[in-house]
Amino acid sequence: MKSLSHSIRRPTIEAEGEPDRSYLNHEAMITLTADGDRERLSAMMRAHILRTKDNYLNAFEKMSSGKGDAV
Repeated sequence: MKSLSHSIRRPTIEAEGEPDRSYLNHEAMITLTADGDRERLSAMMRAHILRTKDNYLNAFEKMSSGKGDAV
């Protein structure tokens, strides 16, 4: 399973706007945590997790269809 996750991980990092967007999201999540802004933190984390899930599913679909590069 580890090699499958590594095969999918690279294309998710290379998805449009990544990894810069994730880095900025993580910085913002740290700030929101420090500020105690649970509502905005929750919304940001939800969006971040769903986007990451979509990136993984898209990468897996491309890999399964032979259109993506497996590492």
